Amino acid sequence: MIDPATLKFARRLARIKARQLGRLIRTCSREDLEQELMLEVVIGWERFDPARGKPAAFVEHLIQQKAWKLRRAEGSQRPTRSFDADHHDKPAVDDDFRHIALRIDVDVAVTNLPPDLRKACDQLRRDSVSSVARSRGVPRSTLDSSLKRVRETFRRADLDQYLS
Repeated sequence: MIDPATLKFARRLARIKARQLGRLIRTCSREDLEQELMLEVVIGWERFDPARGKPAAFVEHLIQQKAWKLRRAEGSQRPTRSFDADHHDKPAVDDDFRHIALRIDVDVAVTNLPPDLRKACDQLRRDSVSSVARSRGVPRSTLDSSLKRVRETFRRADLDQYLS
């Protein structure tokens, strides 16, 4: 659970960063950007380890990383200019809202997983299946069976095309 002082800091930092990003990313409103940043803090908070650093530094890291990802995504979606007089550039607002909706759907599917599976999925972002199984003290086949449950959760949420 995020303590109130850290949450207040996260809100303030997200508001500031959303204002800065709003100047660069014209396809999303500042409120949407601020919400994206706060979602990142809420979702990422479970990875916070007080032995490794201070809460404010962790929140700042989460917000900085998400801001970088949003800027990178904006750069890759920027349309190329056409010299055709009839062509008018339209921002890809629908794509941004689909991305936000997808992120929320994935987060809902992940939060419906049992805590041990969420932790295993988080570990799998960094390590191989074999090393995660070893660190959890279970056979690889047991972890594979658990991952089948994760895949089924994504299928039920119609997110199976995003499984790797």
